[in-house]
Amino acid sequence: MLSLTSQDQKALGRHLGKGVMAKPSVAPGGKSGPGNHLLASLSPKDFKRIEPLLQPIRFQIRQPLHEPGKAITDVSFPLNGVASLVTTMEDGATVEAATVGNEGMAPAGSS
Repeated sequence: MLSLTSQDQKALGRHLGKGVMAKPSVAPGGKSGPGNHLLASLSPKDFKRIEPLLQPIRFQIRQPLHEPGKAITDVSFPLNGVASLVTTMEDGATVEAATVGNEGMAPAGSS
């Protein structure tokens, strides 16, 4: 997971606005191997700024990553698997609204 300062958020926001996607075989820092496409597509300068904040985390199947209505405190950059973004309907039913895999990031912390 990763907590971003406002300066880091701006750097990542500038990059996201470009719509750049890295090759699947590129890992963070330009290393060969599987990784997160979003992190892999950062410039070496931007990646170096956030690299010390990255921590490998293993999630369990169906583990909630974020509590509804709470502030997002961390984000997850999946390396494999997918995170499902779900919403609860008025009748209480839950529906999957989106999935995030190793191409992006998902909310992962609440406060």
